[in-house]
Amino acid sequence: MRRALEQNLHNHNVFLGGKAVLGGTAPSCADVWAWRVEDEAYGLKRAAITNGFVTTVFDMSEAAAFEAFLAPENFTADGRQIRTLAEIREAGAHG
Repeated sequence: MRRALEQNLHNHNVFLGGKAVLGGTAPSCADVWAWRVEDEAYGLKRAAITNGFVTTVFDMSEAAAFEAFLAPENFTADGRQIRTLAEIREAGAHG
């Protein structure tokens, strides 16, 4: 019987000039890739990203939306976000 991995907890810490500042709690491309690998190998159910103060939990049923969100067409050349994850979820529900 394959055991499920309940949750991956990932820490996004940021230190600038020796001072801790809040890191982002949105998944990076590498985070989503790691979650996919863990899902395929161990049946990952949830993933969480924390910066020590704020924690965001993601359900693996939304992995496709995360991957769509990280697609290059959702960002400008200088990395600014064009579409939100909510907009991509909505488009996926109707597309």
